[in-house]
Amino acid sequence: MKAKKVIALLCVAAMMSGTSVTVLAQDAQPAQTAAEAAAENSTEEAPAAEGAYDSRLDAGKIILTPGEDETALNFAWYSEQSGTPAVKIGTKADLSDARVFEGTATAIDKTTDNDAGEGIDYTASNKVTTGTGFVAENTTYYYSYTWNNGENAEWSDVYEYTSQGFDSFQTILVGDPQMGASGSEGQGTVDDANIASDLAGWQKTLDMASEIAPDASFILSAGDQIDYSSADADYIRELEFAAFSTPEQLRSLPLATTIGNHESKGDDYQYHYNNPNVDPELGDTNSGADYYFSYGDVLFISLNSNNRNAAEHSEVIERAIESHKDAAWKVVMFHHDIYGSGQPHSDVDGANLRTIFAPLMDQYDIDVCLTGHDHSYARTYQIIDGKAIDYGNEEAVNPDGTLYIAAGSASGSKFYELNAVQQYYIAERNNTPTPTFSTIDFTDNSFTIKTYDNTGAKYAGDFTITKTEDQASLLSLVNESEDIHASDYTTDSYRTYEDAVDAAKDYLETDKDAVPSELVDNYDEENQGDNPDDPLNYYGYAQGDYAAEDSTRLREGYADFLDKTMDNSQGVKTSEEYQQIYNNLVDAKAGLTEAQELPYVDVSEDGYYYEAAKRLYEDGIMTGMDDTHFGPSVSLSRAHFVTILYRMAGSPEVTSEVTFPDVEEGQFYTDAVAWAVEAGVVTGYDEGNFGPADEITREQIATMLYRYSGNAGIAAQTTVLDFPDAMEISPFAREAMIWAVSNNIMSGRENGTLAPTDNASRADAAVMVDRYLG
Repeated sequence: MKAKKVIALLCVAAMMSGTSVTVLAQDAQPAQTAAEAAAENSTEEAPAAEGAYDSRLDAGKIILTPGEDETALNFAWYSEQSGTPAVKIGTKADLSDARVFEGTATAIDKTTDNDAGEGIDYTASNKVTTGTGFVAENTTYYYSYTWNNGENAEWSDVYEYTSQGFDSFQTILVGDPQMGASGSEGQGTVDDANIASDLAGWQKTLDMASEIAPDASFILSAGDQIDYSSADADYIRELEFAAFSTPEQLRSLPLATTIGNHESKGDDYQYHYNNPNVDPELGDTNSGADYYFSYGDVLFISLNSNNRNAAEHSEVIERAIESHKDAAWKVVMFHHDIYGSGQPHSDVDGANLRTIFAPLMDQYDIDVCLTGHDHSYARTYQIIDGKAIDYGNEEAVNPDGTLYIAAGSASGSKFYELNAVQQYYIAERNNTPTPTFSTIDFTDNSFTIKTYDNTGAKYAGDFTITKTEDQASLLSLVNESEDIHASDYTTDSYRTYEDAVDAAKDYLETDKDAVPSELVDNYDEENQGDNPDDPLNYYGYAQGDYAAEDSTRLREGYADFLDKTMDNSQGVKTSEEYQQIYNNLVDAKAGLTEAQELPYVDVSEDGYYYEAAKRLYEDGIMTGMDDTHFGPSVSLSRAHFVTILYRMAGSPEVTSEVTFPDVEEGQFYTDAVAWAVEAGVVTGYDEGNFGPADEITREQIATMLYRYSGNAGIAAQTTVLDFPDAMEISPFAREAMIWAVSNNIMSGRENGTLAPTDNASRADAAVMVDRYLG
């Protein structure tokens, strides 16, 4: 008798919601009078003669879904018989100008009958599309459908569909209608009254949504349209689908859904919806697979988050982006709230699945991610690589990262508590036990979400993202550094870039991004149950040794990225701090200067002095012995080294005359020596000469650099030298040598000595100058 009871209670639900929903009134029941009242208020005609389309309690009602783009419209419905399904659609109410589009019928064996003989048996899932190019914007269409196109076709009643604008448009977002969940503990306890009660809430929500957003282009539903998660009783699931599809709004407003955990194990979801661009082998579970579509400047991607094969989801996202390369907005929808704030999911299975899906959102620079699952509303800050960036309470202008929305319950069938601790990434949350929905407005440069309860009252603050320019994400700039190599750019410009990359990595803590491969590798999508070799069970809960002691979240220390994003002590980052890190990296990248090829035939890339010689050549600080020879092993003269320092200082104008008798006017080093004396870098020998041609020693280089550094404001260090020949350092050079070794400007020889009085080769001198420059 359960099917009969559901029918009667659905009549009551219709009355409770204040709507005119046509349902089947069979044998006399306590709700019979209510059923009659509902029928009297109905705008639908009563069922026609036997054999005509039956619009009573029906899991096979037609559902409109978006097509591949805004110019296409898809249809799906069940029928009791199988034939050649078709839809005729035109702009005239009598369908005199209608075009007929034929589709395909898939054999199914579904029923709303619980063996009492009072439900409906279905043998075909029918799907039809207009294809792209048919739907024009802001146009009213009329359509009818049949399961058996041809001379004896039995056509349905005529329904109306009005397209909206393509450039700027509005959608309605709902979460977890979950027909049949009210009053049950967890999943799918069979109680007929639940279905009726949940339909009442669902109908009231759609009524209010239609009032507030009468020009919406379509509905987005973030999963769990039904409650009964087991595939062992099709009729229960189909009764819940019947309730979900009952509201007449679904005959005129396309519906884009995603697969929830309660739908995942049954195969019926894929038969109820004609989703576009589905590859059944990508992101699939028994219920169906990923899909995508575009509407105006927005790309919508629906992922089946019950499937943990990240490579398959990645392929779908790449296909989607390739199909609409110029999309102004990329929106992903899946069920699990990986950055939600409700119990029991956000810190457990939602957090576990964060390790799979959050990196995908970052990798593909997704603007907005819509989720459900926790039956409570949450809006995050902008999130990139687990870091939350606060751009403001009402609007984010040119933000980086992804905005995550967790939708509340659209029917009120079930509510959860909020997480005991508000996570660092949450900007706003609410679980007031009232059914909710959101409107989302898109333009070419703005996204605005407004959230209401089903009385029309505001449930959360409005939030807008505004784009005035396109820019790469910080994480993508960091990742592309792997393909930018030091050898291709001047040393100085590359080191500036490298420092900016390192600062960004430190800010994002990219060293904590590791996710164990077995989370994906051990997942078997052919197994619709729990796999003991998998760290997570079918529903995403950690199991066995992978689970934390007091939770089904993955244990601490297993997945670095999860640990990083479970750390609430990190707090939220300011947009100003973030923008500085971002701008520094962008500027450093723009400042990269292509390297000139070294002309020296005697310098190999594997030489310890290569980078130093390259940098000093690029900066014009140290030239070769001639055009093609650097002379790495040749000793360097004092005159040459002073010239190197002079060029480092920018070759300033010299105002004093040279006082050394052995420094002649007009030599390449004359001005350099005069500058060095004036700057206190050199004093000359005791006898009054400079010794320009003398080979410079290692301790003399250290002394000149030390004096030069003093003028540059670099303080000396006092680390004690521990080299066996430390006592060979000349008194004049001791402090300078301590400083040079302490700052890693000078290192010991391979034999462990410092060799302070040895002559310095040109290679050694280049390395010491390069280290000094940092």
